[in-house]
Amino acid sequence: MNDDTRSQLLESAILMPPLVVRGIALRPLSLGSYLILRRTGNRLISGEGAADADQTEDIVAYLYAHSAPLAEVLESARSGNWRERVAQWAFELSPADLRSAIPRVIEAIQAAAASIAEPELPASDAAGKAPGQPGAPLSCGE
Repeated sequence: MNDDTRSQLLESAILMPPLVVRGIALRPLSLGSYLILRRTGNRLISGEGAADADQTEDIVAYLYAHSAPLAEVLESARSGNWRERVAQWAFELSPADLRSAIPRVIEAIQAAAASIAEPELPASDAAGKAPGQPGAPLSCGE
């Protein structure tokens, strides 16, 4: 990901109003929600599965993880009844809600990826240390 793309994604994430589903403003993607989604096998997070595979359940699980009460989300992930709780929650989700949420979910995941992308470091010296890294030679403003 180049710097311009990363900057555009981060700017849109900052300016993006919260996603509202079923009248509830979703919590933003956090390290905690990322870990829960990864632990429960969400392909939006893991990147596994065919690109053309139906990811409806993964999108619904993302919405559940960010809008259901946090205590419920944590309990369902811990107790092993995650898929059942997501399915129960989905009965209240309309196809229109899902359709309108899909592009915003994708934007949120892309913005999160942009925020953790590795920046390009300046060229390193002969010892393999980039300027500013511990152990790199000091520069005297040459």
